Amino acid sequence: MADNHHLAIQAYTSPGARLNLSAESLNGTDRTFSISAEVTHAFYPFTMSPVVRVSLLDPASMGASEAVLKLYDYRCMANVREEMDDNRSWSETKELAYQQHLKDPRESLHEEDMSDGEFEAYLEEQSQLFYKQEKQTYERLKEGQGTWLPKLYCSVSISRPDGTTVKGLLLEYIPSISLRDFVSTWTSRVPPLPIDLLKRVADTAVALIDRASDFDVLNLDVRIDNVLVRESALDVGEAEPEPYPVVLIDLAGCRLRQPDEPDEEWRKAKRDQDESGAMGCVLLMKVEQQIGKDIWTYERSTRYDRPGWDEDT
Repeated sequence: MADNHHLAIQAYTSPGARLNLSAESLNGTDRTFSISAEVTHAFYPFTMSPVVRVSLLDPASMGASEAVLKLYDYRCMANVREEMDDNRSWSETKELAYQQHLKDPRESLHEEDMSDGEFEAYLEEQSQLFYKQEKQTYERLKEGQGTWLPKLYCSVSISRPDGTTVKGLLLEYIPSISLRDFVSTWTSRVPPLPIDLLKRVADTAVALIDRASDFDVLNLDVRIDNVLVRESALDVGEAEPEPYPVVLIDLAGCRLRQPDEPDEEWRKAKRDQDESGAMGCVLLMKVEQQIGKDIWTYERSTRYDRPGWDEDT
């Protein structure tokens, strides 16, 4: 919590913080309404976006008493700051440089010469892009919401003390653990869970990555950390198994197929990204390392292969 980017956003991420959210309807109208919420948990560490669990003070407004609030604030963006700016957190000095850049925008000739003001402007641009991409992807995958995706309740914004706003998404809260933790803690569970559950969870995780492809979605950020295993799926005493034991999250790294994108270009983009492979290969390695070999198998999808494909093209 000592990092500056955490200090900058703690007003709306600290447990107990009361939030007044301005919400926009997703039904195609321009209707706006207010939502009152209280932060109950922060999902640290924040990477690209601050993510918190909130209690909805008027549950009837969403038909739920809890939700997940994901915000797109350039003052966070910890992953990008680490990679591109020597892990230098947001600061008041950087903010002053950013405000000066907005008044007098000047671009450096080389990325490595980017000023603090330019860099903060770049992060703001990226955070808005991630917001747009995630919102569009949830809307495209509406059929999966509430089953293999969290429900998207609405888009929201929250006011900062300086009068600017931060955009966000209010999503369904699903009691769960990450797929990574599910595998990592497998051998320590008492009583042990059946291997059939592990296989079903792993198979479903890979299948859902491929399922999203049916909607012309390209996921550039497939990771086992971006898959949640429902707590309800771990109750093996239930007569009927959970139909979707896992859900996909963190869709900001997705893009939609462009209306004029040729079939061959789209197929090649999908093949080169190999989304199901990014999930299946890493998951298989994790299972073998944490649990053992010959427990679960993964076969690479050939969905986007072309007969006689030339690897050099």
